[in-house]
Amino acid sequence: MERYRLTKEKPRQRVRLRQRKPANRKQLTVDKIRKLVPKKDKQYLVWDSGTDGQRGLCVLVSPKGAKSFRCCFYFDGSWKPHFMHLGRVDEGMTLEEARELAKKARKASRSGIDPRSDDPNKSDSFERSVRDWVKYEQIGSAGNKSALETQNMLLKACADWLPRSVATIRPQEIERLLWEIRDGDADKGRKPYPYKANRLHSHLRSLFNWCARPSGNIKHSPMTGMKPPFQNEQPRDLAWFKGHAADNAISKLWLAADEIGGDEGRFVKCMLLMGKRRGALSAMKWEEIDDSWYWNAPKSDSNKKLFGQPLSPLAQRVLGKHQGQGPVFGELNKRGIDRLQAKLRKLSGIDDFIWHGCRHVAETRMGDIGILPHVKDMLLDHVAVRGSGKAYDHGTYRQQMTEAVDKWATHVEGLVEQRQGVTRLR
Repeated sequence: MERYRLTKEKPRQRVRLRQRKPANRKQLTVDKIRKLVPKKDKQYLVWDSGTDGQRGLCVLVSPKGAKSFRCCFYFDGSWKPHFMHLGRVDEGMTLEEARELAKKARKASRSGIDPRSDDPNKSDSFERSVRDWVKYEQIGSAGNKSALETQNMLLKACADWLPRSVATIRPQEIERLLWEIRDGDADKGRKPYPYKANRLHSHLRSLFNWCARPSGNIKHSPMTGMKPPFQNEQPRDLAWFKGHAADNAISKLWLAADEIGGDEGRFVKCMLLMGKRRGALSAMKWEEIDDSWYWNAPKSDSNKKLFGQPLSPLAQRVLGKHQGQGPVFGELNKRGIDRLQAKLRKLSGIDDFIWHGCRHVAETRMGDIGILPHVKDMLLDHVAVRGSGKAYDHGTYRQQMTEAVDKWATHVEGLVEQRQGVTRLR
């Protein structure tokens, strides 16, 4: 019987469909498998059937005569067939073992579990998709320095989905997970995290869009049209960021750094004096600082800007004698910086202190004391807002930056001296 379909371009015109060949089915036995003859030009499949047969099980016969058991399975809601290698016929796997493995694989696929999740190179499980997205898109393409943190967040928040095929994750499941994170669960002692729910929404949307690329393993993203779960998100608005409260915070943080001392104390003071991002500053090396005390910052290994910066006399006194080489702040890694933040909150009395707040304070108060916006942008590693002339401007603005850091250091020194009652800071 001939089959036809209607075309969208010409609704009344019927197009003859290509006739599919009937599947090669046999009631497999050990003797029949042994007697299968290879074809010279191509491989072929023989499907198991009959009363004792297992649906989805087949034997693949290669042109060289190798025979292996394979299982075909589908995921609920997906049209795409998936194949799983079970084992070679001539390497000890029996027909009964192959049927049992095929039965388990198809049962798992009906529950949304990818039977190949134990083999990361062949699986399209959610976990494998997350790791591939981070490796090839976030790190390989975008150079995102925080990509591994994003990966850990996804794997932890979506732990129940890890062995499942990414094609089986439904919009309803995604929404429910985001709602549970946003609202928490008082009965189970879970706090609400509305901002975390929005971050997870953003990461998942990017992940599923990547999986739905032309060569991806899903046809459409399940998050198409899905809004962030928390609609009332506000930018950070901490009181110590602003006006004279910022000056007071500078004094408190400086005194806390004096009490901490060592590499950690010097790091806190340089964060206040230089306004750099914590990761960039903690990676500073002595060999990058020349004899004139100018930090020739290396090219950033992330997608953030990083400009060099002259060090003010106050910053030079904080750092001490110029060393030949090695890290300026010792082995201060991310975990150490997080512990240092907790110390600062306790010693300074600023309970909501965050490292990025140092940049907010510097950005605000530098403008208040008259440092020009384009110079301030270079000191704080921001892209200056310019017109078409930006492409022709190759100046380093080193003199203006030197004057600016000296002016800012004088302001900071005055604040601390007034509170501490000393005449010279170190």
